[in-house]
Amino acid sequence: MLMNILKRDKPVNPILQEGRLAFLNGIAESDNPYSDSNPENAELWRTGWRPAHDYQGNVNNESLFGLFSGLLGILTFFSCWIYAVATYGWFLGLSLGWIPSIIIAGIVMLLSPLIAFLLIISGIVLLIFLWRRT
Repeated sequence: MLMNILKRDKPVNPILQEGRLAFLNGIAESDNPYSDSNPENAELWRTGWRPAHDYQGNVNNESLFGLFSGLLGILTFFSCWIYAVATYGWFLGLSLGWIPSIIIAGIVMLLSPLIAFLLIISGIVLLIFLWRRT
């Protein structure tokens, strides 16, 4: 079964591969070398160029979202842990406060960045309100 997964039925068309490599080398889609001479080869070249372009765009957007989500999760984790230490004392807060903190940070990371940002701001406002109340 593994050999069937790894085995390719058809070889990759060299013009298709050339389109992929052209994108990776920074060549624009409008610089298709086959556009004037052979329309069929031009379409094959574009068929290789476009998925490479689309994949690159998705990777950049996902990386930015992942970076923001990760930083937001780390900030949430330490904020919740500090709150646990401040509320339950050094012994319980430091030794057990990380458990709910990691759960809350995971939930925040799963939410969209805007909702997570609004939740953190409202949490900070709530903490300030509770701190001034005591």
